[in-house]
Amino acid sequence: MARSKLGNDPFRRGAASPDSPRPVEAPKEAPAAKVTRKQRRAAARELAMHETAPEAAEAAEAVAPALEPAVESPGEPVIEVAPEPVVEPVIEPAVEAVEPAPSPRSVAHEVSDVITSETLPLPPRPGEVSPAITPGETDAFGRDPAFAERALRLLEPVYRHYFRVEARGVENVPADGPVILVANHSGAVPWDVAMLAASTALDHPSRRVLRPLVEDFVFHFPFVGTAFNRLGAVRACQENAEALLAAGEAVAVFPEGAKGLGKSYRKRYQLQRFGRGGFVKLALRTGAPVVPVAIVGAEETHPVLARLVRPAAPLGLPFLPVTPTFPWLGALGLLPLPTKWTIEFGSPVRLDARPDADELVIGRLTEEIRAAIQGQLDRLLRGRRGIFT
Repeated sequence: MARSKLGNDPFRRGAASPDSPRPVEAPKEAPAAKVTRKQRRAAARELAMHETAPEAAEAAEAVAPALEPAVESPGEPVIEVAPEPVVEPVIEPAVEAVEPAPSPRSVAHEVSDVITSETLPLPPRPGEVSPAITPGETDAFGRDPAFAERALRLLEPVYRHYFRVEARGVENVPADGPVILVANHSGAVPWDVAMLAASTALDHPSRRVLRPLVEDFVFHFPFVGTAFNRLGAVRACQENAEALLAAGEAVAVFPEGAKGLGKSYRKRYQLQRFGRGGFVKLALRTGAPVVPVAIVGAEETHPVLARLVRPAAPLGLPFLPVTPTFPWLGALGLLPLPTKWTIEFGSPVRLDARPDADELVIGRLTEEIRAAIQGQLDRLLRGRRGIFT
């Protein structure tokens, strides 16, 4: 038997015999999904964005190969990754965010707000008094009895020794109950209001407290309106006056208003028009008696030579007076001259009319009270020895 050449013998090369059974081929496995590094990182980042715990981010990177098969991009090396079971990441409860500590600036602002709200209240409205500057109790209109008493002690030397006020007929003012005092107004600076209030508080047998009704412009100045409220003055209006009379107070009104303060020296002690009779309507509605009051001596404290209206408008004043001392001496020119004063209180008058009387009746009663005060002034001037004596 001839020998086969080297390399041609199928048995020597390991080939199977034709008679031997063929081996069963094992089933081929499905090709593994192929993803690039770039796609794996992108998938891991997308999953990590929806998780807050660090473990979830690591789990997202671990399960990135199990995502949908990606298309092989040319030019990048391909890494075969065997499929692995998807692991569900354990999501821990999110940690509550901690607010940052307040800065020193914000803390200072909070402390400032607390101080302002508790000890420094906003400026008061008319008729109200700030508790931060009120040492004692006040009434509904802001009068502070302790403050008013201290002010009266300071005003008494001016009343007794500087102006040497003589109060005549002060006992005509009722000891209690509602009453309206109607007085003339003059002198550029309202010293007559202060002296009238001092006369009832110092010389009246019952030391009657007087509540003057003052003009609106007084309350336009910082601290001035509040000081007047604490002394007992009240903004002039019908509602305030009725409330005071209903409480049994003594109310002082000055029907001439700013016209009386600003009348020139040559028109001294000549009463101006008494408005529209507001005090008469008030007396008819409340039934309070009216006491006419004549004040002599106030006209010469600041003799008005002229009035400056335009320069006073930005200041909220009806006018700026020109006197022998003001504005030439500056603030010193506001010091009043030491004239001799006389205050005469007339007999109480009960107005005989219905509360709903017409304007003609109101005008007639107003003129009667005005004539009574003018008669008192004329009589006092005739008996006067001099301006300073």
